Amino acid sequence: MKRPIFTGPGSLKRQKKPEPADGASQSTRAPPSHDATLGFEQSPRPWFQENNDNSEVNCKAVQQARAEPPVPRPIEDSLENVIEGIKTGKLAALAKTMRDEIGIKDSAWESMAPRNAVQAFLGRYTHARNPEYDLQHIARDNGDVLVRLRTPAFFGRHYEVEGNEPRDACAAFKYDPEVDKARRKLLPPLQKIRQHCMLSKAQKEELRKRGFDAEDVQNDVYMLVYSGFRPLGCCTAFWDGNVSKPPMIFKKPE
Repeated sequence: MKRPIFTGPGSLKRQKKPEPADGASQSTRAPPSHDATLGFEQSPRPWFQENNDNSEVNCKAVQQARAEPPVPRPIEDSLENVIEGIKTGKLAALAKTMRDEIGIKDSAWESMAPRNAVQAFLGRYTHARNPEYDLQHIARDNGDVLVRLRTPAFFGRHYEVEGNEPRDACAAFKYDPEVDKARRKLLPPLQKIRQHCMLSKAQKEELRKRGFDAEDVQNDVYMLVYSGFRPLGCCTAFWDGNVSKPPMIFKKPE
């Protein structure tokens, strides 16, 4: 079977200009300091909080982007336009039509139990169904007990509270100002992104008739739309440098 002439995310990445390093790397930033009053360890600011010296230029770019007509969903467009959108990268702009799905809304966040908030945030941030975090009970020499929550995938932050209740450590995470800012910039759930940019059965069948691998083409669409959320200011564990491997967008969360 012939490969499509548009070869997907790998070739698109090679065509992009290298992005400037965000403060070189996480390891070169200033070491975190401990804030005893808040009960959690401070850490370097996520990339989306860095000062922007080109605000005027970016403002013009945003205004220009908003003036462009919205990109239709692939299932609502012709196959030729979808193929052209992949080859040119224009399908990435489909992310703009999902702005309302970005972040965890205030009402939902406020109503979450602390441990559910940890699960929900890290699940969206890392794209994992069972995100990794560590809850420990630590005995002090004087007999007191601490509960510590560690979140390696979110800047290695940890939260310590006195007592035996894991809920209290999770609450410290939930009310961490850095977490609160980041949860507003989380990508929509991957399943919603997939559903939004899915090809129809008829389009996939037509691709097969033309000698293309329909699933490869569908994955190209997924990756393009996913990448389109980054210019919108969204954050993920991979984009923030907290995990080394990019997520498998076209697979279901593990």
